[in-house]
Amino acid sequence: ALHGTLSVLLQVSAAGAVTSARALANTLVRLDAPGRGEAAVVRRALAALRRARFPRARGATRITLPLLF
Repeated sequence: ALHGTLSVLLQVSAAGAVTSARALANTLVRLDAPGRGEAAVVRRALAALRRARFPRARGATRITLPLLF
């Protein structure tokens, strides 16, 4: 089980596509095996967020998204 927060910065184009996703802060810890597997969770979360789509907007948007585990 994971515990902590992963804060992500998303940059979204006016068309709604995620053009960038990067971790700003990461306090994730596996309670059952600290230090093992947290990096893989961050990689998977960022990959999933890069595939996300948002409604069209007038311009590019930056989103700071805290993910709580």
